[in-house]
Amino acid sequence: MPASRSESGQLELRHDAIERGASQAARAVDRRVLMIGLLVLLVAAAGIGVWMQSTWRAMRTELQERMLTALAEAAAPVALLFSEVERSLSDLATKRSPSAASGGLWLLMPNGRGAILDPSGRPIDKVEDLALPPAVELLGLIKEARESGQPKVSLPFQVGYDWYATAVRPHSADPRYSAAVTFSINAMLAAWQSRNPSSEASFALLTRDGRVWLRQPFAAQLVGADASQGPLFRAMREAGTATGIAAISQGDEQESGERMVAWRTLQLFGLAIAAGQDMDNVTLVWRDRYLWLFVGAGLVAVAAVGAVVLFGRALGREAARREAAMLQVEASEERFRDMADAASDWFWESDEMGRFAYVSDRVRDASGLDPTWFKGRSFAELIDLEHDREHAELFLGDLEDRRPFREYIFRMDLGRGRFRWIKASGKPLFDEDEVFLGYRGTASDITLAREAESRAAAAQLRLLRAVESVSEAFALFNRNDRLIMCNERFRALHLPGDEAKIQPGMTYEEFLNLIGRTGRVSLDGLSLEAWVARRLRLRALGEAAEQRMADGAWFSVIDHRTPEGDCIAVFTDITQFKQREAQLITLAKRDGRKGEAG
Repeated sequence: MPASRSESGQLELRHDAIERGASQAARAVDRRVLMIGLLVLLVAAAGIGVWMQSTWRAMRTELQERMLTALAEAAAPVALLFSEVERSLSDLATKRSPSAASGGLWLLMPNGRGAILDPSGRPIDKVEDLALPPAVELLGLIKEARESGQPKVSLPFQVGYDWYATAVRPHSADPRYSAAVTFSINAMLAAWQSRNPSSEASFALLTRDGRVWLRQPFAAQLVGADASQGPLFRAMREAGTATGIAAISQGDEQESGERMVAWRTLQLFGLAIAAGQDMDNVTLVWRDRYLWLFVGAGLVAVAAVGAVVLFGRALGREAARREAAMLQVEASEERFRDMADAASDWFWESDEMGRFAYVSDRVRDASGLDPTWFKGRSFAELIDLEHDREHAELFLGDLEDRRPFREYIFRMDLGRGRFRWIKASGKPLFDEDEVFLGYRGTASDITLAREAESRAAAAQLRLLRAVESVSEAFALFNRNDRLIMCNERFRALHLPGDEAKIQPGMTYEEFLNLIGRTGRVSLDGLSLEAWVARRLRLRALGEAAEQRMADGAWFSVIDHRTPEGDCIAVFTDITQFKQREAQLITLAKRDGRKGEAG
């Protein structure tokens, strides 16, 4: 035992050394692969970051160009409207004399009406349909136009459901008088709306002093609002250019955001048009256009890293396999010798004539035979041909045909009535020129196992004979209540003519349901489920049960538990006892009636 433990410990040490070497090689490769994977991930992340920044700048530049284009398109109807207003105003100031007797209302443009105003701002003729701004604003407008010598326009004002604006300029013949044109701005708002159907961008007209002249989306409360201190007007003032674009911050500290604005100064009435759009809209457009591309690129990068890691793992496993193979090769001869000494089998070799040339010393411990006893002998001399000649001849034929064999079992005659059972395996050996050299293989002594099998088979046969000799119906169930064996009396009692349905492995409950459905057993007026439940309950309590057959026979059922937990069920015929019992009950009842009559 100490020697065996020492040999086992050496094997474990060699095995551990091989595993450690293979594991170290695999870990070294894994570390390098992990570093490469991280490097690939970092490079991919940096590349995606640079790509995101470049697409963001390109998107922002594209939106700036689109905003400038939209601003030019929005300025077109404004310039057209005001050029018509200025032309109509010039015609009215030069061609209509304040002292002309005809007077009245002039229709100067599709959406405009004009008149000559006196110094107090009243039309010199009675005009009913001419809409004018409030008197204070109108007089201030006339004063500004007279002082500057340039036409001026009022802030939009509402009349009914429509919005108007009035432009004035001094009369060319008599500066005390003014030419005035009132025009509708509804058409301009509609034109803006058609060019900007979404609410992403907003447009506004601003006066020279920073007041809101008009805004789209339209908001009445913002007309005339002071925007001179706002970020838009401040950006325009700081740029000092007629056209420009900038990013501005809006809101207070609690609510702030960045907004892209563009502006363009008009040459008429000192107005400027501006357009604005939240940078969040830029982000949304960028996300809709590029997000899935970046997600796809990220997935590709992750897949690439995964492929590198998987490839590296494969390299690691290959490195570990090679390292383990090298260590195994180095220890193969020593391991073979140790296994040969520790195994229950022994090794053997035969020459080209089939005679044993080598048998390992392990045969002495396994079978008590000296290795030299085998030398010079052949399998034909060892096999007891009288025991199983047919299989022995087939085996010897395989040897002559030089075919491999595995676990061939034969009885070896040692003389003087002594026999040993041998199990052998072998394969033929050939040189490079396919010349047969002999056999090499292993063998083991299985005499003790064969003898134990013979004893077990004999004991099983004796048990079966004993069970069959019992007059009662007998069955053995295991601890899981499954049938192990039963005698023919048991089968014939419950299923005559159909005994094969009772098979090992069925549970006791399945057996009860089977015989209950055949009608061979009386259920005593109960349903099948109730009758089975009662029998199982009695069995669990260890109480005997009485079973009445459909033909009137009675059987006592007694279950015995073995120490191993198995259960023996014995069915004893008590029909005569039950009949005698019934007769005694009948006589007792008859004697009772006689006593009552006497």
